[in-house]
Amino acid sequence: GEKAVPALEKTIVNTNKSVAVAATIAMGKIDPVNATLRNKGVDVLLEDLDPDVKDLKTLLAQPLNGKSVATILVIGEPTIDPLVKYLLTRNSPKMVPQNKQVEASAARYLAYEILKEFAKQAKDNQNKKLIVALKKHEVSLRVFWAPQETSLANQAKKAFGLPTETAQLYAAAPRSASQA
Repeated sequence: GEKAVPALEKTIVNTNKSVAVAATIAMGKIDPVNATLRNKGVDVLLEDLDPDVKDLKTLLAQPLNGKSVATILVIGEPTIDPLVKYLLTRNSPKMVPQNKQVEASAARYLAYEILKEFAKQAKDNQNKKLIVALKKHEVSLRVFWAPQETSLANQAKKAFGLPTETAQLYAAAPRSASQA
């Protein structure tokens, strides 16, 4: 346990991504309030979030499945701003036209689902820090992100020959964004 913390801290900043991810997940189990985990590990976990667009059925059915997502949910409040930047802002369809495609939509959908889970945790546990962190993004989710997803969903409805799972992702994203 605690004897492993210094070695894990060094490994979290390791350049080998898979080793850094494994160390970050392990640290999340041993010491979820560790400074290195919160400062460097969050970025490692976010970079590991890469929704499998070849298996949208699983993403839609179990969006919170995965060790990196589970660790993000354990760390809590310090992950919210980086999560919004990494999965939403970076994948904004308004800024970059390619972000209207399925990869960026899947990343945004995952962000909404994680934010919804955080909101549920905040409510269930009356976690003030988590509530404050989520409130910072409430207006942008409602005023910017939900309408963006609705617009993309409407465009997807008109697209001819869209695979079923892809159409389901575009339909699920606005619902998820409005609930986040």
